[in-house]
Amino acid sequence: MKIKTFIISIILLAQNIFAQNNMTDLTIKLNRKAVIIIDTLVFNDDSVSVKITGGFHEIKIKKDLRSWNLDTIIDTLIISGEEKNIVKNYNIPEVVFVNSLPPGAKVFTGSNYIGSTPLFLRKNSGPVKLIKENFKPVTVNSPDKPFTFNLKKINHTVKENNFTEDIWFKVLLGGIVGAGATSAYFKLKADKFYDEYLHTKDESLLSKTNNYDLISGIALGVLQVNFGLLIYHFLIE
Repeated sequence: MKIKTFIISIILLAQNIFAQNNMTDLTIKLNRKAVIIIDTLVFNDDSVSVKITGGFHEIKIKKDLRSWNLDTIIDTLIISGEEKNIVKNYNIPEVVFVNSLPPGAKVFTGSNYIGSTPLFLRKNSGPVKLIKENFKPVTVNSPDKPFTFNLKKINHTVKENNFTEDIWFKVLLGGIVGAGATSAYFKLKADKFYDEYLHTKDESLLSKTNNYDLISGIALGVLQVNFGLLIYHFLIE
């Protein structure tokens, strides 16, 4: 029994020595301090060194444990077990906060839709365009610091009054009514004098007939001009 226990101990010790001999020293260096997660190990620094075994290992680097932003890095390492030292350098991209008043503007970098304000963008990501319905679009060149942009509303030109409420509508309508009444009145007068002329053959009555017909015709012309202008204004409105 003692011999079996001794043999098992020797085997376990040999396995432990073999595993230690096949450990790889992994060093991770960052351009700034952040949370580094290697499998289940968590560090908060700008560099870290650990010993790892061969196989697959997942590396996550982010600002803090609760956030997943554009500066989050996820990488997978495949270790054969023969490497003695591995050094990995990561540059964490800096991000800037972008917002608009009112919020909800669509954000584009080039033709790529990023999201709606408020959001984070990678620093110096190129020209950024903010678009929101009924507001003037805004372009910002390569934002390198947080900003909130006040969007200006588009002023749609709307006529306060339509033509039927305009003074010229009343003038033209009054002209039509007045000219029509005048034309009808003098036409009736002309017809009356013409009927009397037919009975009496008095030349003075014929002269009056012609004068009243002329006035009636002028009034009718004024009516037609006013009516034409009224139709024109309705068509262009």
